[in-house]
Amino acid sequence: SRGVEFSRIARMRQLLRSDQKYSIEDHKKIQLDAYSLRAEADIPRFTGWKSEAPEVERAREILADWDAVLAKESAAAAIYYVWRAEVDAEIFSSDTPGNQRRSLVEAGLKKAVARLTKELGEDWAEWRYGRVQNSAFPHMLAVEFDLPDVERSGGFGTIAASSVSFRHILDTDDWDRSVFTITPGQSGQPESPFYGSLQARWANDEYFSLSYSRAAVDGQVAFRLTLKP
Repeated sequence: SRGVEFSRIARMRQLLRSDQKYSIEDHKKIQLDAYSLRAEADIPRFTGWKSEAPEVERAREILADWDAVLAKESAAAAIYYVWRAEVDAEIFSSDTPGNQRRSLVEAGLKKAVARLTKELGEDWAEWRYGRVQNSAFPHMLAVEFDLPDVERSGGFGTIAASSVSFRHILDTDDWDRSVFTITPGQSGQPESPFYGSLQARWANDEYFSLSYSRAAVDGQVAFRLTLKP
């Protein structure tokens, strides 16, 4: 239906098969999958022609050779993300003639290059997707307690949604093999060492053990809180 984002669902259906068993590592890859079906459909728009404007042509070549993965270090992903925001919406209409679509693609690239140059600088090596699609961690009351912004892969219609702060994979055969990742930490107290202790691991897509049994919990315990009446 109109307004429903279906590309994540379609990608999950590509990756999940009823006749296959998946390990914890397999599930990690699925949860962190940053392949964009939207980009896959758009990449052909950047092939089969050349622009007379050198900067636009450079951007076109980058997108024509791109693997459609929204990786945080990718300049192609950054260009594509901004291009989608800048390109005239008529390009997606079935009523728009083919030759007009190409001119719209080029005009959108010109705008994207100009915007990225203004916002991220003239060095294209600094045009990382993570810089245009980052995650902020402002404190709701005091800026002194804000945590640094984080550059991440995914988002923008991929399975690896950038707004997901908690991911877990549960092994019902052995609960202690379960893993999870969360941000920013496991304490809401800014003065606690655990306030933002997990932010970097979340940013780097690292999982860690989600212990269930007493033995597993005791093996990882750092502090004990004793409550007495």
